[in-house]
Amino acid sequence: MAEGPTEQEVREIKLYLEKRFTDRKKNVSWMAILSSALKGEPNLELEQLELLEQVNVRKVHAFAKRLFESGNRMTFVFEPL
Repeated sequence: MAEGPTEQEVREIKLYLEKRFTDRKKNVSWMAILSSALKGEPNLELEQLELLEQVNVRKVHAFAKRLFESGNRMTFVFEPL
């Protein structure tokens, strides 16, 4: 995985997400969609499939490269309560 995802891996994850988005679209909260529209906020519920279509291996690699080259790092310490 050092080289990032393969074309096959991206295709499989896109199929999985497409199914999840389609199943979730059946239970869309229309009140939330209307509320977002009135506020001028984007509603990703209706655009998820279109955005997913744009994802490809090249874009994932380019995004990861930009992310990891930034040098920004965080360390988290979880302590029990």
